[in-house]
Amino acid sequence: MTVPYDVVVIGAGSAGLVVASAASQLKAKVLLVEGSERIGGDCLWYGCVPSKSLIHVAHTVHQIRRAAASGLVASLSGTGIRLDDLQVDYLKVYQHIRSAQEFIANHADSPDRFRKLGVEIVFAKGHFVDERTFEVGGRRVQARAFVVATGSRPLVPPLPGLAEVGCLTNESVFDLTRLPKSLAVIGAGAIGCELGQALARLGSEVTLIASRDRILPKEDPEAAQVVQQQLAQDGIRILTQTRAQKVSQENGEKLLYVRARNGSGDEVIRAEEILVAAGRIPNLEGLGLEAAGVQYGPQGIQVNAKLQTSNPRIYGCGDVIGGPQFTHVAGYEAAVALVNALFLP
Repeated sequence: MTVPYDVVVIGAGSAGLVVASAASQLKAKVLLVEGSERIGGDCLWYGCVPSKSLIHVAHTVHQIRRAAASGLVASLSGTGIRLDDLQVDYLKVYQHIRSAQEFIANHADSPDRFRKLGVEIVFAKGHFVDERTFEVGGRRVQARAFVVATGSRPLVPPLPGLAEVGCLTNESVFDLTRLPKSLAVIGAGAIGCELGQALARLGSEVTLIASRDRILPKEDPEAAQVVQQQLAQDGIRILTQTRAQKVSQENGEKLLYVRARNGSGDEVIRAEEILVAAGRIPNLEGLGLEAAGVQYGPQGIQVNAKLQTSNPRIYGCGDVIGGPQFTHVAGYEAAVALVNALFLP
């Protein structure tokens, strides 16, 4: 049976939730489709919330360890405690991260909150069967407009041996309940730098591998230089113009083979864990975009200035259309898509 909606939103991350909540408050009939078992997307589960919770703890530890320069150690004289010798209980760090996520999941991003707004939610994977119809949960639905906001995921390069040895990404690093003694980070963009710095400040020995001649290649060179100097002060070893070649394992350690482009030769980095932060790819698989007449490429769904796809009934917003991949950008794009989806003739 075909069920008509005003808007069907595919993906319950930052962009999709903005579209769904705003459309329902405009009295539109909204169906929100989410392929996982929870809403909130990368921001809540793998991005903003857990990373900033981790960074907050790391910054606090960093400030405590610098406190000796302010004379705070003197106030602890006779106790046998030295601030620079304090150890981090990483299980409690993990619990702090989870606590922050659970608070938001139970309040701002609670499914019940959206249901009270009038949003119908289906937790299932779906796909387009033609240019006007989306199939999900055993039924076919139609709508005045569809909004695809399925986000992106970490790109894991096909390095020989990496799949067998295993690695961390921004999706799995927050599952750690024990701090790795050593960490090799492949990628020196924002994710690699912030997670590398946080774990280094908590006590991990971190090596950062950058394929370019500097870290943060998308940022202003002057700003990137300031960050690079701070990372070095935090004890992070930074290898620029260096690419990972392959991975193996020996005596419980992961061996990352790297090659420098400046002619300094090959090197083997031994680390307890390898974190891959080498880019993102859009979540497009299984959506049936071909059946819907939606054009897309390696960078994501192709849209115009109104965020319409090649099928004028279907819009895209957030990471799935490429461009700057930030929560605030996803929210802005969601607003643009919503206005055009509801009010364009």
